[in-house]
Amino acid sequence: MELLINAGQAAEKTLERTLIRRWDLTYPQCRVLKHLAAHGSTTMGVLAGAMGCSRGNLTGVTDRLVRDGWISRERSNTDRRVVDVGLLKDAEFREVEQWMDEQPKPPASVSAWLEEFVGAQAQATV
Repeated sequence: MELLINAGQAAEKTLERTLIRRWDLTYPQCRVLKHLAAHGSTTMGVLAGAMGCSRGNLTGVTDRLVRDGWISRERSNTDRRVVDVGLLKDAEFREVEQWMDEQPKPPASVSAWLEEFVGAQAQATV
């Protein structure tokens, strides 16, 4: 079991290295962008719930996305406790999303998927 966990972590790191190299994005940032692309603008509270983390943890992820112009983050006009978040670079994110969607998905055999994923990432870096 530990071997599968380690292999999964290695596959995720390989994916993240490619995201950083190509688009200067981390995997958690891509998850935020993917959610906003699929569901539209939302609040930090709703987004944190969808990501399975606290609003405080999400703030660090969104700070860089705001700085790099991927998303907007503004206080609500009606309730200053609420922070609204929206996607700004929708067209550019579609390229990232398409690349992520083209990556191998886990089949019934996780070990076969891991081999396919690592092989695909190795070819992509050549």
